[in-house]
Amino acid sequence: PYINQATDSFEAWMDLSPPGYASWVATSDEHVYLDALLRQEALRDVLANGADTVFGQNYSNYFSYDDAGDSRRRYLPWDLDAVFSPYPQNVPYTTNMEGSCSEIGRHTRCEDFVEEEYNRIACQHINGTLQTDRLIAEFDAVDALIRPIIPDETDFVWGGVDPLEIGPNNNYQAEYTRIRQWIADRIPEIRAQLADRGYDCPDACTPGEVEACDYLYCDGERSCVDGLWTGCELISNEILDNGIDDDCDNEVDEGASTGTQ
Repeated sequence: PYINQATDSFEAWMDLSPPGYASWVATSDEHVYLDALLRQEALRDVLANGADTVFGQNYSNYFSYDDAGDSRRRYLPWDLDAVFSPYPQNVPYTTNMEGSCSEIGRHTRCEDFVEEEYNRIACQHINGTLQTDRLIAEFDAVDALIRPIIPDETDFVWGGVDPLEIGPNNNYQAEYTRIRQWIADRIPEIRAQLADRGYDCPDACTPGEVEACDYLYCDGERSCVDGLWTGCELISNEILDNGIDDDCDNEVDEGASTGTQ
């Protein structure tokens, strides 16, 4: 019969009761890629996209991947766009990042020792990829791509009203302004919420600090540069003639014919 080790391992983990000590983090990581799960859910919380969280009430809305050759379940990012939804679907920047807990949540974020790691990751996000200036810069870069074609839609999308002038709440310029301000307000709000939860999140990381991370299925490392965390950066090298894509670039043994790496 077909046996999926990841599914069996996950289901066995779900039958356990968190014992209330710090080794539960390590125990959980034996059954699920815990760091990746906590990171995507903390990212969702920072962006106030909590409705479909794996840890919340509506926890059927997610993607999971159980590789038959692996013994751990991997969750994949899902539906991280709520903050960018148009008016009137926008959520207040004060939205609490601590929501309800599903069975998966009770095994993870809602267990004290895992929650501490969850808070650390959320802090790392807002001192890294989701740092205010970085996030606004990405938002502005998308706007720079879209804005030149917006006037072409004036008649058949915006009813003949110039969408680049401040006007009704649902026009382009109004939404651009609203979302940009939401980002500027949200990140300090998350820092304050972490403080309310008893987690001190300074506004910068310690330069030179490093930690290991998973870059897809390869070894990676993130580091603190100028007070901000980098993303997970690949540190693996291709090993020749082993039939494996060691550096996660979708090429196996590249350079083998020339003896180069």
